[in-house]
Parts: sequence; C-alpha cells; structure tokens
Amino acid sequence: MINQKINEDFFLSVLAEAKKRLLLRDLSKIKSGDDFEAVFYEVIKPICLEKGLKEGDKEDFYRTGKQTFPDIIIGSFGIEVKFTSGDTWISTGNSITETTRVDDLKKIYMFFCKQGKEKKADAIYKPYEECLSEIVVTHNPRYRINMELKSGESIFDKIGIDYESFCNADPIKEAKEYYRKHLKSGEELWWIDNESIPIIKNFGDLDDAVQLEFKCMVMILYSEIFSGSHRKYLKPAIHLLQHYQAICSSFRDLFSAAGRVEITLTSGKIVKAPRVLSHLYNNSKLISKMLPGLKINEKEWLSAIDKQNEFKEVNASEIYTSGLRA
Repeated sequence: MINQKINEDFFLSVLAEAKKRLLLRDLSKIKSGDDFEAVFYEVIKPICLEKGLKEGDKEDFYRTGKQTFPDIIIGSFGIEVKFTSGDTWISTGNSITETTRVDDLKKIYMFFCKQGKEKKADAIYKPYEECLSEIVVTHNPRYRINMELKSGESIFDKIGIDYESFCNADPIKEAKEYYRKHLKSGEELWWIDNESIPIIKNFGDLDDAVQLEFKCMVMILYSEIFSGSHRKYLKPAIHLLQHYQAICSSFRDLFSAAGRVEITLTSGKIVKAPRVLSHLYNNSKLISKMLPGLKINEKEWLSAIDKQNEFKEVNASEIYTSGLRA
C-alpha cells in the first residue's frame, strides 16, 4: 500500500534535497548514465530513509530493473535519470511506446545532470512531459530531451494532446499524423519500417549544439575523416541520416571548407594544417568529455587518428593534446 504522506510536495522535497547533496559530490569520475544512476540512488536513498520511508519494490521507494521506465520509484511518483558529460541540456530520451513503463504512477519527473565545462556539474528536474521537445529515430522512435524548454513548447503541446492521452492512444500513429501535417517545403518523411516517423531536415537547420555534437561524434567514431580517402565522408553521412535525421548537400565542407588553417602547438611550433585538424584542435575539450560516454579508450582512439592522418607534418594526436592545453 502506498504511503499516504508521499504526495507531490513531499516528492519534490526529496528531489530538491537530492540535487543539493548530489552537487556537493565530486562527479568528475562518472563515465556513463549507468554510473550516474547508481550514484544518484546512493544520494536519494538516505534522504528517503531519513524521511521515514521504507526501501523495497513492495515498499515506499526502490530502484527499478535495467530497461524499466522510469529508473526510480518513490510512492506513486517516478524519476527518470539522465546524465551527460557535455555542457548541453539536450539529449536523446526513451522510446515513445514506453512498453516497459511501471503501471499506476501519478507523475514522472526527469532528473538531468551534466558534468559541464571544467567539470562544473549542474542538474535540472521537471515533469517528464515538459522536457520532451521532438520525436527522433535511432533504432526506434524516441523522444528528444531539452531541459530548457519553455511552457507550451513540448512535443505534446505541438501535437495538441496531453502526455497521458498520447501514451494511452497509439503513440506511433499520433506522431505520424502530426509530422505528416507539418512537413515544410523540401522536407519528406523517412519511412524505414512501420514504426519510423522522422522528418528529414537540412543539417543547417539543426541546433548549433547538435551540429557541434555531430562533428565531434564523426571525429571520434570515424577516424578515416582525417585520411585522404575519397570515401571518407560516406559513413559519417549515413550516421547523420540515421541518428540525426538530417542530410547535408555539401557534407565535405563541414570538415574541409576554406583550405588550411594555422595552428599553434603546445611546443610553440605553428603549422598550417587541413581544416579538419583545426576542428580537432578547437573541439578537443568537448571530445575528451565525450570519449568516456562512448566507451572509447582515448589512447587507442589517438592511435587510430594518427594512423589515418594524411597530414604528415604533425600527428593528429599532437593537435588534439595542444587543443586540450590551449
């Protein structure tokens, strides 16, 4: 039986105290969302116990199993936990079908923590439905999270349906109908299978933070981007379509436009390097934060980009480390 004292005000007091205690911790060693979820539960558990709640899946609060939505239950309220090592409040969220959702919850809140620049962590929590801005597709339709959405800007406000009604209807059908009605000139729906619903956008129309994230992702995942191969843009272009639902008519220019650029190395030496290496230099700090979350070993990655690097005057790894120290 649900503890009657766990109303929304009580629940929010737990979240407020959890945020306060969480940000007193050193979060710099967290490498993944799973790591953060464990740390967050370590913080929230004693708060609940101090408030007289009992732990256990048949009691007042508990941590749900892997793949279950949301991550933590307190009374009839849920907490979905999200973490990023970057400095943006935008991320990809859960499937819109919510097939693993815990039943009979009054409300779910998103608790989003970012490590941020210089490891200055911060956190925002708000009702789950108020921070879902769009629907995108990776391997299935998922929500796009934006913790800085203003009132009236959620995907549900755009569709004209409240979150619970959307979930209780046919989410795939509702989303398809919405996106079909709002196609702009030059946009098309991309149909992979019966469940895929995204609109294909121009890369330039994506948020600046998303464009930057993509460029860094390419430099991390596709070391051939530093090579002289005429096929080096093929996989990155497919990645852009599959994960960002966007295309770019001048994809090459994203990494190679305007020729060579002067870069000052840590040693003091100045080299005139290809534009892609200037992107590596300028974004090295962000890349270093993204590597752990992608479970990529920095040393092995540096070896891979050095092997692919067509600019023989200096190793790509030296460009990267010089950018970190700049």
